[in-house]
Amino acid sequence: MRRASAPLLALALAATGCTWDWDALHSQSSVDASLDVRTDAMTDRGADAPADRATPDVADVPDALDVVDASDVTDVSDVLDASDAADVRDASDASDVTDASDVFDASDATDASDVLDASDATDASDVLDASDAADVRDAADVPDVTDAPVDLGPPVCTGAPATCPCSATNAGGYCRPGESCTGGACVAGTLAGSLVITEIMNDPVFVGDEVGEWVEVYNPGATPLDLRGMRIGNSRAQYATITAAAPVVLAPRAYGVLTRNGDTTMNGNVTPLYTYGTGLATNTLTFSNSAGGDTVVLDLGTSTTEIDRVAYLGAAPWPMTMGRAKSLRPAMLTATANDSAAAWCNAPTQWVSGRDYGSPGVVNPDCP
Repeated sequence: MRRASAPLLALALAATGCTWDWDALHSQSSVDASLDVRTDAMTDRGADAPADRATPDVADVPDALDVVDASDVTDVSDVLDASDAADVRDASDASDVTDASDVFDASDATDASDVLDASDATDASDVLDASDAADVRDAADVPDVTDAPVDLGPPVCTGAPATCPCSATNAGGYCRPGESCTGGACVAGTLAGSLVITEIMNDPVFVGDEVGEWVEVYNPGATPLDLRGMRIGNSRAQYATITAAAPVVLAPRAYGVLTRNGDTTMNGNVTPLYTYGTGLATNTLTFSNSAGGDTVVLDLGTSTTEIDRVAYLGAAPWPMTMGRAKSLRPAMLTATANDSAAAWCNAPTQWVSGRDYGSPGVVNPDCP
């Protein structure tokens, strides 16, 4: 029973990492002891297998010195020797992998000067530098009149007031018929009567009708009027529209002549404010010389309200002498008074000696 329990004790001691002298524990004879020593020696040299085959030794199988000898299997200096562990996890080796200077060195990975350096990534001078933003939204670039048109209002009038539109800086500027320049703006008034028909040359003698017909109008208001857009027509619904590019301005209390031909060498020496026709016989706007008479109409074309209308006859009581214009009495310069035949007479004077009678562009003389 001692031999059966002794090996178990040896194994227990070996498992706890302790060493022991098996022979000292063994109580067998000196002969057996010397045999065991030889057998153990052969086992340590690798010859234990033949010896065991020759003389099977029950104690060799669990022999603690062969299986769990601390110096062979668990010798700390071989397996857990600090110098060996240092070879595997030596701080100097591990630091090669995770050394902050290699992997997380602030100068390599997150150094503010490389990744988040204000001068590289968010430097105000690169991204939000006021001098850069100013290049995009610089006040001198966006609202500059050279970059985008800016409405500065009507230009300052450099000539006579009537040559510029009505504005806060030009109280004497022009408006359209039916408007007045009030408080620096064109204010709508009464369209009817804003111009008055004062002379009608429908039957010239010195020159032919196709070049010598003309109509004179008067501006009774205090505001210059730009006649662009106005139409002149007859009873047959033939119209000519004033479509000049430049303003056609009739000053206050002034007279202007609208001619069928604008050439003074052809039209009987009449200086026009505007020429509405071509001066040819085929011109569609003509005024009749027949006894049935005709009508002279002024309107804007875009309004049902007429500016003025004179319907004349080619017989008494209307004046009807060839080579003489129908002339409105100076005392009757209104769009209402000129409706009556009694307000008209044959022009008493020639505007050019040896030519037809009338006063185109100036005040009419008194009727005889």
